[in-house]
Amino acid sequence: MEDFFKIVNLRKTLLINKSFQLSILGWFFVLSVLLIAIFYGAIWYFFYTFEKEALSAGLPQGHVFFTFLSEQKLVIDQIFIISSCVAFLLIIIGGLFLSHKVAGPLHRLTNHLQTHSKNDISLLQFRKGDYFMEIEEAFNDFIKK
Repeated sequence: MEDFFKIVNLRKTLLINKSFQLSILGWFFVLSVLLIAIFYGAIWYFFYTFEKEALSAGLPQGHVFFTFLSEQKLVIDQIFIISSCVAFLLIIIGGLFLSHKVAGPLHRLTNHLQTHSKNDISLLQFRKGDYFMEIEEAFNDFIKK
């Protein structure tokens, strides 16, 4: 178990630039809720039209078809709630990691400039897998000249 903790850096701060990252997460939250509502609306409409078609076909309200339809709606609602919660969590976690990969390089650049503003400036190095690697390259080219 100790090897696991050596591999995973538990001190990693995922919210580097809170205002930026929380605004991104806010957008992901709103979009997730809207998409979930749209898909639930589609499911509701499907069952609604099924029920109206059965009534217009002359089936009485107490017919076994309506019991079956009600049971199926309950099952699909349960499946939808579980899958929506999983999808919502994955979207939020993905948004957190994505915003971290954007905020990280900019945070590193800012700290690098602040640290070296009074001294000789050194080359900048982002983490492997960060976005905006072109900033690192352009900055280092600038320093070398």
